[in-house]
Amino acid sequence: MSIYRNLVILDGLLWRTRSAVLLLACVGIGSFAASETFAFVSNGRWAFTAGGGATGLVGAPTTLTWSLVPDGTVIPGSGTSDLLAFLDANFDGDGGDIQSKSWFADLIKPTFDRWTEISGMTFRYEENDDGATFGNFNGQVGVRGDVRVGGVFLDGPGGTDAQAGFIPNADITIDTGDPSFFSDPANDFRNLRNTLMHEIGHSLGLAHLDSTADFLLEPTYNSSIDGVQLDDIRGVQQLYGDRYERDEIGPRPNNSLDSATFLGQLSVGESLSVGMDAGASTIVTAEQSDFVSVANLNDVDYYTFDVETVGKIDVLLTPTGPNYFEKPSGPGAFSLTRSSQLSDLQFELYGPQVGGGTGLLTTADAASIGLPESLFDFPLTLPGEYSVKVLGSTNIVQLYQLSVSLSELDADFDSDGDTDGGDFLFWQRGLDVLFAEKDLEVWQTAYGAAPVSSAVITVPEPLAVDLAAFMLLGLGILRKAQS
Repeated sequence: MSIYRNLVILDGLLWRTRSAVLLLACVGIGSFAASETFAFVSNGRWAFTAGGGATGLVGAPTTLTWSLVPDGTVIPGSGTSDLLAFLDANFDGDGGDIQSKSWFADLIKPTFDRWTEISGMTFRYEENDDGATFGNFNGQVGVRGDVRVGGVFLDGPGGTDAQAGFIPNADITIDTGDPSFFSDPANDFRNLRNTLMHEIGHSLGLAHLDSTADFLLEPTYNSSIDGVQLDDIRGVQQLYGDRYERDEIGPRPNNSLDSATFLGQLSVGESLSVGMDAGASTIVTAEQSDFVSVANLNDVDYYTFDVETVGKIDVLLTPTGPNYFEKPSGPGAFSLTRSSQLSDLQFELYGPQVGGGTGLLTTADAASIGLPESLFDFPLTLPGEYSVKVLGSTNIVQLYQLSVSLSELDADFDSDGDTDGGDFLFWQRGLDVLFAEKDLEVWQTAYGAAPVSSAVITVPEPLAVDLAAFMLLGLGILRKAQS
C-alpha cells in the first residue's frame, strides 16, 4: 500500500506524518454533497505590501517581496534560524554571496518565481534582512521582505515539514531537522520545491482543501505532482489576477484599451491565442504557464492585435476547467466544482472606424454559461489596431481560452452564400459604419464587374436591384472623387 506524508494545517503549522492513502479512503467511504462550490479556500489577501503599497480590490495585481533571514534570527517558540547553514551543508555551500549559490538560483528562487509565472503577483527578492524577530515585523524595502524564510529544528523526520503564519505575518519556517527528506534529489529535489511552494501558497492567502484531484494546497504531500496545479492557479488568480495583469516592472492591469495586452500582428491565415494551457484536466506541468481568467466583476481583460490588411476574423472565447469534488480540509462532505461554469463570459470587438477613431464593432453574448462565445467571418475592412474585451458575470474566477484568426475577405457581404447585387447594396449601406472602398474592389473582382471608374456596371438581378445598384455605385464614385 502506498505511503504518503500526511500534511495537516493546525494553527498555521504544517504537519507531516506517515500514513496510508487517506484521501482515497475518504473518497471510497464518504458521501458527496449535492451542493456546488467554486473550490479553493482563501484566508484573504495582502492589503498592503512593502513592494507595492496598498493593493486595491480583490483580483488586483500587486508586488510582494521575500527574503532569507540570517542564521541566528529568533523564531519564537522554536529557537534560532539555521536555514542558510542547512542549505549550504545539503546542497552547494560554495561562494560567499547568497545569490551566487546554486541552491538559491536552482531551488529557492524558482519556487517564488513559479507563483509569479501563473498569477498577477510579482515576487521580488529583497536581498537585505535585518534579522528582526520572526513573524513580528512587516516588510520594509531595503530592510526585510514581506515574506521571510527561515529554518529551525521543528520535530525531525516524519513530522512537521514546514509552517507558515497568516497575512501579514506570513513568514515561512522549514524543518531543518529532516535533511534526508529535503535533500532527496528525486525529480529535481521536488520534496523541497513542493514544500516551499505549498507554504508560499499559504503566505499568499490560500488555505488547505481536500479534493478528489491532486492539488498543491491539499494537506497530503503528493510527490506525483510538480508544483502548483489547476485549483491552486484558480485560487491565486481569484486573489491577484492573472499574469497579464502585470509586466516586468509590476502591476499593470489590462482593464483598458490603454493598458491592453498586445498579442501581436494578425495576418491572413494565422491565429493568435492566449490561455491555451488551461483545459479539461486538473494536472499542470512545470512548463505550463499560459493561464488567464476573469477574476470577478471588477476585472475585464483587453487584448489588442494589429491587422495590416482587410479580411474576415473569427473570435472564439472558451471557458475552461474540469469538474471535481472538494471541501475545506477536515470534517464535512465534498461539494462539486464545475470550474468551467462559474461565470458567464462575453466579449466585445473594437476596431478602427471610417473617418477615424476606435469604436465598438460587435458583441458576443449569446451562449449559456460554460459554453463558448464565438464570432465567425466578421469583416475587418480597415487596417489598424483591433481589440477584444473579455467580461464575466460573477465574482468567481473563470479561466478561459481566447483565440482570434484572420482569413481572406470575400465579396459575400450579406453572408447569403453567393456574390451578387445584394452584396453591393450591403456594402453601400454600410459605407459610413463598417465597409470601405477596398471592399468594393473585392466585390468587383469576385463578381467580374467593371472597375470603380466605370460609369456602367451590369448586375444580373431583378430590375429594381439593378437600378438601385447602378445609382448607389454612382454615389460611391462621387464620394471617392470628393475624398
